[in-house]
Amino acid sequence: MRAVADDAPILGDRDRLALPDEVLLLKSGSDREKALLLYALLHHGQANIPAPEFILTDHDSYVRAGGDLIGLRSLDKRAEVLGEILFHHV
Repeated sequence: MRAVADDAPILGDRDRLALPDEVLLLKSGSDREKALLLYALLHHGQANIPAPEFILTDHDSYVRAGGDLIGLRSLDKRAEVLGEILFHHV
């Protein structure tokens, strides 16, 4: 197994997404890979919240759940999505 920096894309390109289990195994991933992991956990979990949203922009990756919007580059709550929306899934 190769060593990967904490925020480096696992597959070497931010536009290619590793599977959520790879992010957990390697303890690494880009903002997009971490957003996909968080979305999958919330989507398939037993939490009593509305369906989460998975949003990719040219600036950051976001997950909205239970009224909160999380930016995965900084892991902070955000007031709004920044950048051009490239992909949005509920």
